[in-house]
Amino acid sequence: HLHLANTRDTNATKSREPTVNRLLMDTRTASQAKVIRKNAEKTIHSAELTWDVLTKEIIPKGIMAPDDGRLVVERGDDAIVVSNHGGCQIDCVASMLEVLPNVTEAVDGKIPVLLDGGVRRGGDVFKAIALGADLSLIGRLVIWDLGYKGQEGVERELSRTMALAGVANIADIEKVALHV
Repeated sequence: HLHLANTRDTNATKSREPTVNRLLMDTRTASQAKVIRKNAEKTIHSAELTWDVLTKEIIPKGIMAPDDGRLVVERGDDAIVVSNHGGCQIDCVASMLEVLPNVTEAVDGKIPVLLDGGVRRGGDVFKAIALGADLSLIGRLVIWDLGYKGQEGVERELSRTMALAGVANIADIEKVALHV
């Protein structure tokens, strides 16, 4: 079996209780979901999001609101990942590019902001950086570029987008380049 050595703890016990997300995905009615969310509010608190076992960085994923970004900074976490989990829980949730500027403004450069999801080409990476992301996680569709020409294939479209926008370096990418 494959294990991440830095997350294994022989003293930790795994809970057999389903997670709140799993319970919500298994609900069949809005009233069931409401009960689950109400019960979860009593048990889930940001203070529980600490890692006594893990000594590595804490990087919460799924941050979509400025208040959550500020909370992550206050808690002393190392970075955040702006992500809507691919919209698989709620199909009408805002895109990451829509919420990214507000979250990065709330974080105010105190920790790195990563963007995850919806990145299909170099132009998407350009947009993420222009809207304030420090790093853009790239999705499985980039595998095609890797297969085509390796790292050069992945970098090609971002380089082309930068050239068309008149930007020579990644550090020079700004929101103004998007004309928004």
